[in-house]
Amino acid sequence: MPGTLFYHIFIFSFAGIMAKAPAGTLPVPGMHNTYLDKTEVTNAQWRAYRAYVKEHPEEFEEGAYRKTLPDLELWHQAYPADFERPSRYDTYPVVGISYPQVVNFCAWRSTYISAKRKKQIVYTLPTVLEFGRAAKNAPVMASGLYATSVDMPSFIGLCDNATEMTSLEGLAMAGYKGTCMDTVYFFKAQADLGFRCKAYFR
Repeated sequence: MPGTLFYHIFIFSFAGIMAKAPAGTLPVPGMHNTYLDKTEVTNAQWRAYRAYVKEHPEEFEEGAYRKTLPDLELWHQAYPADFERPSRYDTYPVVGISYPQVVNFCAWRSTYISAKRKKQIVYTLPTVLEFGRAAKNAPVMASGLYATSVDMPSFIGLCDNATEMTSLEGLAMAGYKGTCMDTVYFFKAQADLGFRCKAYFR
């Protein structure tokens, strides 16, 4: 099935061979057992999540698949493409998603990756402090949404790219405003609002 390919992409991106840091993450400087995704969660990875929910409805509450769809009006403000199909924007940050949608994603990712790795890993949104510690190790890049690269040996997009949700609902980090530590408030999904996960071993 088409969805199968997408969540295999997710497995490759997020659940590779277990090392000191969970696959796809880097340690947050100065913080024990705290890891952060190297990049924002991408459009391809979000579609992989949707594909899994669609193909395993027995694992979710009724209507869960419908609730994983981004606000397409907002998403199309960022990307002139079809969200449901692979495109040049696959490695760009997923946007147009709400805080509750991201919380559900993190919960699923925790269960899914822990089962694959046979070791309990919890995924959540990072706190402002954790984000700030990670930003000290982030390269600054030109403003605007851009493709991410997991090959880079550092955090990407923390000081730029999409505004990113934190663990506090309604508060996001907008590093592109200049200092990597500017905060902004949001009340719903936005066309420039994405996220990355924090991970820790339990």
